[in-house]
Amino acid sequence: MKKTLHILETIYRIILVILTALIVIIGIYQVIGRFFVFLHLPTSWTEESMRYIYVGIIMLGLATVTRAEAFTTITVLPDIINRHSRVGGVILYWVQSLIQILCFGLMFWFGLKLALSAGNRVAAVTRIPFSIIYAPIPVGAGLSTIISILKLIQNPRGNTAIATKEEEEI
Repeated sequence: MKKTLHILETIYRIILVILTALIVIIGIYQVIGRFFVFLHLPTSWTEESMRYIYVGIIMLGLATVTRAEAFTTITVLPDIINRHSRVGGVILYWVQSLIQILCFGLMFWFGLKLALSAGNRVAAVTRIPFSIIYAPIPVGAGLSTIISILKLIQNPRGNTAIATKEEEEI
C-alpha cells in the first residue's frame, strides 16, 4: 500500500513539475513573440493558457501543501492553549482539522458540480473545454480532503515534532 501511494505521489509531483515547466516555456514563447514581431509568432493563446495552467497548479498543489502541513498559519492561539492545557490543544487541533476537512469537502463538491456543469462550453481563444479547465478543482480538493482525514486518523492527538533548540531560540 505504501509503495502504491509513493508511486502515485511521485506521478502527481511529476505532473506539477511538467505544468510548471510548461508555464515557463509558454511565457518565454510569449516574450519572444511580443518583442520579435518580425518572426510573426501568434501569441494570443499564451495568456489564456498560462492562466488556466496556473489555476491547475494551485489546485493540484493544494494536496501537496496539505500533506506537508505547509499552510501559512498564525500559531499564537494554539501555542498559548498548548502551554496551559494539553486537552485544550487537542480540542483545538480537532476543531481546526474538522473545519479544514469541511472546507476541502465543500470545495470538492462545488468544484465537481462546476466541472460537470461546464457542458460543451470552450475557452474563447484556446478552445479547451471548460470541463477540463475546471477538473483540477475537485481533484485537488478531493485529494486534500482524503489527506486531511488520514492525518486526523493517524495523529488524533495532534502531536507535533519536538522543537529543536534552534527553533526555540527563534
